[in-house]
Amino acid sequence: MKNLVKKLFTAFSAVAVTAISMPCVAPVMAADDKLTSFPYTIEGEDLEGAELWTSIYENQIPDYSGEGFAYLTGGELSFEVTVPEDAMYQVNVRCAQILDKDQRQQTMAVNGTEYIKQVPYYDKWTDVDFGVVRLNKGKNTISFLNKYGYMAIDTVTVKVADKKDYSLATDVLCDAKATAETKSLMKYLKSVYGKHTISGQQEIYGGGHKDNYEWENEFLEKLT
Repeated sequence: MKNLVKKLFTAFSAVAVTAISMPCVAPVMAADDKLTSFPYTIEGEDLEGAELWTSIYENQIPDYSGEGFAYLTGGELSFEVTVPEDAMYQVNVRCAQILDKDQRQQTMAVNGTEYIKQVPYYDKWTDVDFGVVRLNKGKNTISFLNKYGYMAIDTVTVKVADKKDYSLATDVLCDAKATAETKSLMKYLKSVYGKHTISGQQEIYGGGHKDNYEWENEFLEKLT
């Protein structure tokens, strides 16, 4: 029995040492993962979960591309893109929104992370910027969720995001009477623009959180 325990311990130790000594290897895409060519455009009716619409009941929206469009009325509409590395991408939707004369909240999800966009009333196909998002190396899923929705989607286009020229930022203030403190703050913001991220946290008032006024700050310090 002792010999068996000793053998098991030796085997476990060998495995543990091997695991520790092995180098960390970055995820490798499967050989059959075909990279998406950008800019990439998909017809609304080709989205996963979509049905083909050519009008919204009695409302005609002419000049759609392809055979028709998708109408976000239930569930979700999605598609996949595959990229060679982590990077930032721009998502544009050629859409119409005729349900709300003011605007209507639309929800896009990228790999499960949701982004909210207020889309105004459009009774003609209009290109709407849904923002710049991060796509991870390999396959990524972009979805449109019907939370408030009722958006008609003609096409969705994904392209590599343009890089920002941070050198164009200026510390010149529009207020000629700005205080010295304000000018100093603006110079500092200019010095870190495009290089660092500044964050702030407002502590809960009253008795604090769990009777500790510094709970949020301590949590963020430990987390980051």
